[in-house]
Amino acid sequence: METIRYYQSRRLLPIPPKPLGGQRLYPGETVDRLRFIKHAQSLGFSLDEIATLLKLNDGTDHARARRLAEARLAEVEARAADLQRLGALLRSLTQACEHAEARKVACPIIGSVMTTDRSGSSRPAPKGGVDRVRRSRGSA
Repeated sequence: METIRYYQSRRLLPIPPKPLGGQRLYPGETVDRLRFIKHAQSLGFSLDEIATLLKLNDGTDHARARRLAEARLAEVEARAADLQRLGALLRSLTQACEHAEARKVACPIIGSVMTTDRSGSSRPAPKGGVDRVRRSRGSA
């Protein structure tokens, strides 16, 4: 119910009248609209984008709805490309790890994680294999 109330506060769903002493009854159109919202979210649309799509549902601006879908598609394709690169990297690292076990050397997976910053860019491995971290005063 919290989700429905939230969608109502965002004006994604209408608020049906509440009969005296009874529960609200939601018409079929509201249930269909709720299903649309949940499906659009599963496709990666934000609630703001969903609100726009719902407003465009009258059929007067197909081009704008298409642009929203094209933007979502571009994001999905970029994410898919990132995942492909990640898959290739993990495949390579797991194979290197398998070979490293036989030679008793440092784990290439852990080494790769330690030498990759948050943006995914590699940086040189620190000397001695461990980053030196300066601690601020008062920290343990």
